[in-house]
Amino acid sequence: MTVNLVNLRSAKNAVIGNPSAKVQLARDPKFVANLVDCLNYPGERAEVRIEAAHVVASLSYGSDDALLALLRAHAHHALLYALANFAKNDLPPLRAAFARALRALAASVADAVGPSQWGLGPTSTVAEHHAQDALEFLFLPESLDTLLPLLSDTTAQVTTSIAQLLASSIRMRHHRFCVSEWLPQAERTKTKEKDVRPRRGWEKILVGPGLGGWTVRQLVELVGSKDLKLQEAALGALAALAKDTTNVASALARPSTDREPSPLTSILNLAKSRSPDVQIAACLCAAHVLRALPRHQQDESSTRIVMNTVNRMIASPLSPADDLGTPHAFTGATSSSTLGNLGQVTLSQRTRACFVLYHLVADDASLCQAAFDRGCLAQLVGLVTVLPLPPTPPSLIAEAESLAPGSGTGQGGGTAGAGATGRSRVYVPPPEDEAKSEEEEEWCEPEGRALLREAVLTTIAAISLFDNDVRRSLTEPTFHHPSYHSPYSITPSASIPNPNTLFSSSPSPVQPSTSTSSTPPLLPVLLAGLAHPSPGVRYAACQCVRAMSRAVAVLKTNIVDSGLGVGVWRRCVKNGGMGGKGRCAGAGEGTSGSADGKDAGEGDKRVLGAGLAVVCNLVNDFSPLRSVLLDDGLVERLVEILGYDEPGLRVSALWAIKNLLYRSSLELKRRVMREVGWGRILGFLEDADVGIREQALNVLRNVTESERDIELVYVEVAEDVLLDRVADALKSSNDDIVLQAAYLLANLANDTEAPHQARILAHPKILPALHDALIASTITASSPSSSSSSSAPTPHVPHAHTHMYTPRAQARSPLVSCVAQLAMTSAGAAQVRAAGFESALRHVCEWGGGGLGGGRGAAGGWDDDRRVVEKARGVLRSIERGGS
Repeated sequence: MTVNLVNLRSAKNAVIGNPSAKVQLARDPKFVANLVDCLNYPGERAEVRIEAAHVVASLSYGSDDALLALLRAHAHHALLYALANFAKNDLPPLRAAFARALRALAASVADAVGPSQWGLGPTSTVAEHHAQDALEFLFLPESLDTLLPLLSDTTAQVTTSIAQLLASSIRMRHHRFCVSEWLPQAERTKTKEKDVRPRRGWEKILVGPGLGGWTVRQLVELVGSKDLKLQEAALGALAALAKDTTNVASALARPSTDREPSPLTSILNLAKSRSPDVQIAACLCAAHVLRALPRHQQDESSTRIVMNTVNRMIASPLSPADDLGTPHAFTGATSSSTLGNLGQVTLSQRTRACFVLYHLVADDASLCQAAFDRGCLAQLVGLVTVLPLPPTPPSLIAEAESLAPGSGTGQGGGTAGAGATGRSRVYVPPPEDEAKSEEEEEWCEPEGRALLREAVLTTIAAISLFDNDVRRSLTEPTFHHPSYHSPYSITPSASIPNPNTLFSSSPSPVQPSTSTSSTPPLLPVLLAGLAHPSPGVRYAACQCVRAMSRAVAVLKTNIVDSGLGVGVWRRCVKNGGMGGKGRCAGAGEGTSGSADGKDAGEGDKRVLGAGLAVVCNLVNDFSPLRSVLLDDGLVERLVEILGYDEPGLRVSALWAIKNLLYRSSLELKRRVMREVGWGRILGFLEDADVGIREQALNVLRNVTESERDIELVYVEVAEDVLLDRVADALKSSNDDIVLQAAYLLANLANDTEAPHQARILAHPKILPALHDALIASTITASSPSSSSSSSAPTPHVPHAHTHMYTPRAQARSPLVSCVAQLAMTSAGAAQVRAAGFESALRHVCEWGGGGLGGGRGAAGGWDDDRRVVEKARGVLRSIERGGS
């Protein structure tokens, strides 16, 4: 195709909203190359260049093939070069078209590289190195020298596009740093002059006038614009810069002068804007700023403003444009005075409001509790329960009637629900060919509604992650918050999906609850979400089940009775994270599901990871589903996952194996370890991934719970090899690995067989490693400022010192127990004394409760600390006597 004005306009009209046309055009490399070259043809008419930029912008969205073709043709280089070389007399529409094209290309590249800004996001088939290289190119200092000065451009369309580019493409910490630290050439020169000028000791180095870097200051100025689109773009860029960046957040929370409020105050004022999009952008920016600030700088009133604003959006009346598919979906009413300046909220805005609330409360127990107290959880449940569920197969209705309480066909007569206390009733499932109804319809949900479903479930999971009372409230048949009236009709769903048809080719061995009057409204939604075509919805549903299954009572009743436990296992783990059948007709560009249906056949490993997190809870020793999953191929599937390349999935599989082995029978341990392979576990002890090494130690720790179990280990594993691995783990710089190695060695030392203890004492590495680990754990426990080297977040507990949650400090107890066991005999006591343990044990006594340290135990940990000290004193007495 020749590149001219007519053909460009024809191509633009053909590819807009048409992924297949984009793919067809991208398969013509000559046209793509000419299209990109046309952007910078000398003497080319402005109209042609504008149309070429429009085509590039359209090709950037919705098709990985088209995006890859543009990257191979170096479209990002061409656009940036053009922006750097525009003359002052170039038409504003020309510069605006190029800025929009580069914004579209940068956003698509960032989506391909990840992580997604809104939800799980689709997986991209763009070659990773092409997308990664293009994204890094945009954040090079030379590229920023072209892009960032355009924030002060006189054309509002150009400024808006550049701010949107920053908002959509800044996803990584080093990109935030590059943009926030960038300075114009003139300011760089001044800074260098200041650096070389000699200063007196009392003079301070000024890093700019109060608001951080130049980019932050410029964006703050743009926030004050009267242009709503520009306001929204500037707020989005500030949100991207402030996320997880304390320096930027502190600059925004600090007043620029004594008389002027802080930029954060101005941002929060925009939460009352007449534009819902500006409100959402302001709340997102404020949420990222508040979460990036140190805890003592977080303002409760600011948090309350964000929470109330997004809560009102979530609770706003549903409109016909929302296309919920059910005319009776909304039965409540919310007055305009309650909504303030909100106006009509669209489906997309409601979705983003849910994600803003998620970003505000995620992984913070106090904020999650505040969201629950303010009724956010009730609003979310109300919203998700009015979204339509898939049609109920006729076979389920007949089955539900036959298994209803009092029918005489079920085993037991209890009613499943929040108050159920017994185990679920097990029934004989129908044959496989009868389990699938011919009248079962495929679930097809529009992209916008699917993303809303994902956003609501994701936020529900975040809020309910920490507190048992919150988790139990989700299982109440008529859940509502007593102090906050939900405008939604929260009634039990009349359509409960059939676990037999939703979850795999083999029927479910657990009977679902069939009494609609006692069915919690959220459970059918989660059950259906596990079979949703969108990976994001399945992932979010798994996260909800994971949060709920952390409550023992909920796991023993609702998770079992509703079929959610078996559902997660069958749909998201056993079958590899596969979703619903087929693809929704009419799904648009950028859908959260797979555009070509590959996900339905291959599964999504992100969903598999979320499902494995649930399975880790389902196989605990108190779970009724442990035996069910074992009989359904659990061990074989976990062994298969251990062979995957993704370290995260292997860690989760080992975690599930660890929980499965905890307090299990010797026969089960022998069976599981035979399937996993003793050699493979020993190999994991030397893996490059820290998490894999930690969980492998934890697996062996749970295998060696009794003397019979320890004998099994010594039969299967060479003792010297095992002790070598344990000694190396005790020397690790990772606190979590040291903790698990300490527990494993303590278990091995509990074996009263003299030959085994003698081999431990005689091993050349064990006693020195044990001594050094004990000294390190005591020093760590004596320092309140110490912290774990683990990547896991430290839980926030008011009035508790940090060191009580340090794994290395927690390792003192098993380490002292290990020394106590080894010193029980006279020969062992002599070897322990010769290794210098007396001074180490005295150090434990001095820094523990009642010693010279004055009792450094944290709140809730005093008794544990005192027990460790008493045990250390007992070991010292045993050593002095020459054994017990």
